[in-house]
Amino acid sequence: MKTTKLLKEKIYEAVSSTTKNQKKIGVAFSGGVDSSLLAKICSKLGKDVLLLTVGLPKSHDLKIATEVSKQLNLPLAIYEINEKEITKDIEKVSKICGQTRFQDLEICAVNYYVFKLASEKGLKAVANASGIDELFCGYEKYCKTFERGEDAIKNLITKEVGIALESKRLKDKIASMFGVKNIEPFLEKDFVEFALQVPVNLKIKGSSDKLRKHAIRNVAVKIGLPNDVAMRQKKAMQYSSGMHKYFEKKI
Repeated sequence: MKTTKLLKEKIYEAVSSTTKNQKKIGVAFSGGVDSSLLAKICSKLGKDVLLLTVGLPKSHDLKIATEVSKQLNLPLAIYEINEKEITKDIEKVSKICGQTRFQDLEICAVNYYVFKLASEKGLKAVANASGIDELFCGYEKYCKTFERGEDAIKNLITKEVGIALESKRLKDKIASMFGVKNIEPFLEKDFVEFALQVPVNLKIKGSSDKLRKHAIRNVAVKIGLPNDVAMRQKKAMQYSSGMHKYFEKKI
């Protein structure tokens, strides 16, 4: 209970400090627990929030984001990407990303359209919930590491945070193309340092833990997210938007 209360305070502090100059803000939104938590807090802080969702037709994100935006009672803007458009724009994204991991290229491609949508809607800033999965064992790879012990998990967390920070650098470059600021509260130094101290057993319960991120989910429930949103299983952005399926076909 004490950890949940303190984590809630630290999350509020991180979001408040990084968005303090933004009255109107976009939130990169998939309908999952992380982006829903961020959106809810921005709203509670008095921000004029617009949820931003991108995806190929019939993708998971478009369906879930539409449902959850109604539950949160927050407006949603959708950018439905088509494959012809991606083929045209991917060269620009690739030049920005340079020699990077395939996964980063997929993520950059999704964010390219998030920032494009934000610009079209007249937004100057977009908040993104990146960092939660890395810090709170959101990825399935943490399950595979569990049997190797707590130190192995902590080492993986540190590695994944480093990758997320590099990904943020790329996203910052893409955002600047559209005159938009990319804000990632959960990768700020103070929050990262706090999150690293949260006990591993409050993040992941075992090698077969399908939910993970338990401390975050507890906070989500406390601030009033619907239970089905707070307990929704992880689905990575590049998969849920349909971007990975596109890349698999084309590359």
